[in-house]
Amino acid sequence: MVKVSEAALSPMSGSRLPALSGASLQLRSTVQGLKRSITESVEDTWADLPLYRSRFPAALKASISAGMSSFTSSLGVLFPVAVIMSIRPAYPNWKSILTTGFFTGLQWSAFSGVFVGGETMAEKLRGRKDRLNSCVGSGLSGALAQYHQGALGMSQGFVSGVAFYY
Repeated sequence: MVKVSEAALSPMSGSRLPALSGASLQLRSTVQGLKRSITESVEDTWADLPLYRSRFPAALKASISAGMSSFTSSLGVLFPVAVIMSIRPAYPNWKSILTTGFFTGLQWSAFSGVFVGGETMAEKLRGRKDRLNSCVGSGLSGALAQYHQGALGMSQGFVSGVAFYY
């Protein structure tokens, strides 16, 4: 957090640059407005915490159910597609083709399940059905794609997923 001293925000009396006086007053009012806005937002979030806590069990159940449903239906569709995509005409090694197809289909289905599960969780917790829920699901899928890079990679994946969807 950046702290701005009162002296830095006060008008510059006796300065050779009188135009900065108005700018510093404007900066001061902007900083005070932001402080008020952030304080109100945090207070509203804490006030809604019992509501989110009461919605969490149902949201978790719906999220897991929707995610698993999406995962199984996606696996049924994506496994054959991944098998077809992994066929190499020169060397048809069926064991390798089936293994590669299975794990590729499994990975794609996991992304689908995480997306739908995250979207459902956000919808049930927030009590709203809008675009933000899909952004959360997309961000979680992006984080899953980068889980092997640690916390920083996952946070970058989350931001990339949200940006991709947005």
